[in-house]
Amino acid sequence: MDLHLKDKTALVTGSTAGIGLEIARKLAVEGAKVMVTGRNQAKLDQAVASIRVSGGAHVSGILADAATEEGAAALVRATPSVDILVNNLGIYEIKDFAKITDADWRRYFEVNVLSGARLARAYFAGMLERNWGRIIFISSESGLVTPGEMIHYGRPDAFRRHHRLSEKHRQRSRGVARAARSRVLRQGPALLAAAADDRA
Repeated sequence: MDLHLKDKTALVTGSTAGIGLEIARKLAVEGAKVMVTGRNQAKLDQAVASIRVSGGAHVSGILADAATEEGAAALVRATPSVDILVNNLGIYEIKDFAKITDADWRRYFEVNVLSGARLARAYFAGMLERNWGRIIFISSESGLVTPGEMIHYGRPDAFRRHHRLSEKHRQRSRGVARAARSRVLRQGPALLAAAADDRA
């Protein structure tokens, strides 16, 4: 399959394991210049090596925590312009609603919402100027049908979907070219080797 991604630059957050790693691998194999992100240098190096073994020639790692303002700024400094942004970073856990603290809510919003919003804000203008770009938010079915024991995960997940819808309407109102787009991909149930609270 040729997705016509040769020489396109792609940044994938939360990409040293699981879904993020496989997305990065596919983009690299298709010819994109891929930046893998993570907080652990050893995992980052392992992910980059794994992608290269699969045939992804142009892949590099950026050590940064995309869930923080500082980490997002470091990513933008390292890669000022990208054609494809995949906001995959996210955390989840099973927890009774009565036991979800204010700190839990803030942490989930920071990691699962703001991490993607910051990077989308940083890169979207450049995509419009070049008249080509893709911003992809990886979501889940919990954003539509939230499990009772994962409310603090499902509500931020729904925000990702609504952020995309709001951005779509804004683009239409401005007459933005369809070459620069924002999308939400909703994954189904999956069995991953990564731990539930591992932000890669």
